[in-house]
Amino acid sequence: MGTPAGKRKIKTKYKLPTLNWVALKPGQVKGTIFSEIDDENIHKQLDFVQFEDDFKLGISRVNIDKVDGKSSPGHGRKQTKKQEFSLMDANRNRNVAIARKKITLTDEQIFGAITSLDVSLLTIENVDLLSHIVPNEQEIKAFRQYESSDKSPTALSPADRFMLQLSSIEKLQQKLSIMLFIGCFNDNVKHIEPQACALKAASKSLMSSEKIKRMLEIILAYGNYINSQRQGGAFGFKLQSLDALEHVKTSDKKQSLLHYIAATVTAKYPQVESFPKDLISLDKASSIAVDQLQADIAELEKGMALVTKEYQTRSAKNILTRAATVLGEFIDLTEGTIHSIKKEFEEAKEAYEKAVTYYGEQPSQTSPQTFFGTFLRFISSYKKAAEDNVKREQLRMVEMERTKKQEEKKKPVEKGAALLSELKTTLKGRDDSQKIGKEEIYHGALEDILSNLKTKPYIRSDGARRSQKRTGNNLVPAISSAEHV
Repeated sequence: MGTPAGKRKIKTKYKLPTLNWVALKPGQVKGTIFSEIDDENIHKQLDFVQFEDDFKLGISRVNIDKVDGKSSPGHGRKQTKKQEFSLMDANRNRNVAIARKKITLTDEQIFGAITSLDVSLLTIENVDLLSHIVPNEQEIKAFRQYESSDKSPTALSPADRFMLQLSSIEKLQQKLSIMLFIGCFNDNVKHIEPQACALKAASKSLMSSEKIKRMLEIILAYGNYINSQRQGGAFGFKLQSLDALEHVKTSDKKQSLLHYIAATVTAKYPQVESFPKDLISLDKASSIAVDQLQADIAELEKGMALVTKEYQTRSAKNILTRAATVLGEFIDLTEGTIHSIKKEFEEAKEAYEKAVTYYGEQPSQTSPQTFFGTFLRFISSYKKAAEDNVKREQLRMVEMERTKKQEEKKKPVEKGAALLSELKTTLKGRDDSQKIGKEEIYHGALEDILSNLKTKPYIRSDGARRSQKRTGNNLVPAISSAEHV
């Protein structure tokens, strides 16, 4: 479908409120979901009379040092302390000492694990600690000068002696980086892969859902109907406009336009009600930062390049070391994984950009949080509106039942009053001879009279009428005055 030619202007009976949506221009609709829907067809299927009537306007922590009770320097007997020398400043020396104390391995074990790239002995947490205290160029230079002066290392502080040995390891920083990469690889993959999958799945579900397409078609129809007089017809709208549906209220302020749309969907398009089930992984996708995800994958590629380079360097020397074996096995196991993740991300990014464009937005200006978040809010608001409609209908039915019961209670009273009125009217013209004597009054006499009146009309004295008086189980005939004549 090409660019729409024009939208007809709808003339409404009443002045209606305005839906503050951001309309798309005709040129912006091409290639989007709005080029595939026809809101005017929805207009033909819906009755807007009640809609206009309902929406018409004018109606109105602190760390505390603990003392263990043991004597310390400066208290009690003075102790002779061995003087130690440091090539580092006080803060640096203290930080190194703290980090070293956290690693329970011996110096020989630590240096051996680094040389052989053994992450099974030196844990990732320890590798990370070491990576933060790697000797800098100035410190390495100072340690080299100290060694060349033939001074004894024992004169140095424990932290300095540890750093002196670390500085003698060739390409220390590179080896620690490789160890970190190898040790964290699986965790990084478990973090990146699900994000790429969620981004791809969420984007494709929005592209393929016919129900969300029909939902937007219904919204566009109502929006154009309510806005046509003031703003003219729109060919589509920005997704942020979905948030405005709750703000357009009926005249009595009891319902919003979203309530009305939800009710319309329930009544006329019930197959559209389950549209949220079509949209998968929106929650996960809304928390993804595409740039950060891409940077994380780039870090994986960078780490693998570092591992590959180190392996090639060691292999070129034709020396089979423990480190070379570790590197070779790692490459064989993970190289395909990185290729797969990169491919998955590229497909996810492409699907995301297509989905954003399909819904009339700009990929370079729309983050997953904004894009998918808009649909999440709409789904939540729509479900609430639908629930409100159900509750409102339930209350209406309860009220109808209550009113019906009240009316049914009134009927016996009204019926009795009508019978009494009929009796009074019937007896009004009787003369004394037609009045019932005391001897004729017995238990149930009134019921008998009313029953006779219903089955046989009263006959004046010019017509014979026989009545019966019930005494116990006997029936005593009574002759009317007409029979005595």
